[in-house]
Amino acid sequence: MLQPVDIAVAFDAAMTDHQTGAWSQASIRRHLDVPRATLSKSLDRLRHARIIRESFINRRILAALLPLLPNLVPARPLGDRPVRGLVTGFAAPAFGGHFRSAVPQVWELPGGPDVGLPVEPLHDRLPARLAASGDAERHALLAYLDAVRGGRAREVAHGIQGVRLLCGLPAVPGVASQEAVGELMAELVAGLTQAAAC
Repeated sequence: MLQPVDIAVAFDAAMTDHQTGAWSQASIRRHLDVPRATLSKSLDRLRHARIIRESFINRRILAALLPLLPNLVPARPLGDRPVRGLVTGFAAPAFGGHFRSAVPQVWELPGGPDVGLPVEPLHDRLPARLAASGDAERHALLAYLDAVRGGRAREVAHGIQGVRLLCGLPAVPGVASQEAVGELMAELVAGLTQAAAC
């Protein structure tokens, strides 16, 4: 059975492969700060699920998994009081302020730049790693995944489209409004890519 960290590992590998033409265990460790033993077990589960084989990533399976994330690895709230952390989901910069809420979701991080309701990240080391690295594209990818894991219908559609664009995934059958959000998401992802190149 897939674990939450497996989702982060698989989509990070897909994004790295899409951008550079190859991924490696070292790149995943560098991006996500996942311990070697955890990463090794995660890759074993991903191979068993036929998502990863050698250096091949089955993008069709990843695309099919996207709409299932709320059931497989839901974004669980960790409390009902605002905490400091790193913003995620629909309130993350990757969404360009298109969705509003009184209190955003955050990955709890002592001294973090944002305030919101805490939500469980895909791996406990991700918030600190993203805050330290300032990796806007990786933050966008994980925020899109969190929107899919725990957002409302429009947020889920935007999240799916963002993940598809960052990871080079095929269209997801049965997801409404892909074309409607596609142009906006392509613009946002292009902006992130340009910002990361600077």
